[in-house]
Amino acid sequence: MAFLFHQRYQFASGFLLLLTSYNFAESGKVVVIPQDGSHWLSMRAVVEKLGEKGHEIVVVAPETNLLLKESEHYTRKTYAVPYTQEDLDQSFSTFANSLFREVSFPYTILAEYRNVMYIINMFFHNCDSLLQNREIIRYLEE
Repeated sequence: MAFLFHQRYQFASGFLLLLTSYNFAESGKVVVIPQDGSHWLSMRAVVEKLGEKGHEIVVVAPETNLLLKESEHYTRKTYAVPYTQEDLDQSFSTFANSLFREVSFPYTILAEYRNVMYIINMFFHNCDSLLQNREIIRYLEE
């Protein structure tokens, strides 16, 4: 019995030594490449909280966007995209309005298809523009 107690004591002592010699949390560098819109609304609070806790946060966003704005809790790096703010605002308005139109079922399917294809095309242009931007890629490599 004493031998078993001694082993548990040794294990507990070793475990406590291990815990005290290890940092529980370290600040780190985090790169965030968010999607614009409601996805960012959910994610922004998490990103800002990480920044408050000491992490170095870099948010990489297209120059033309709806909600990806500056914050004191992260650094925002932007890159050019082949569409304007007016184009984005117009498409968002068209997309939002199409959700509430009362039209035939086939037309609804067609409208949804166009909306999804527009979003996929925009995401493709965002990715392509980001990967072609040597300045941001160099910054992220540092």
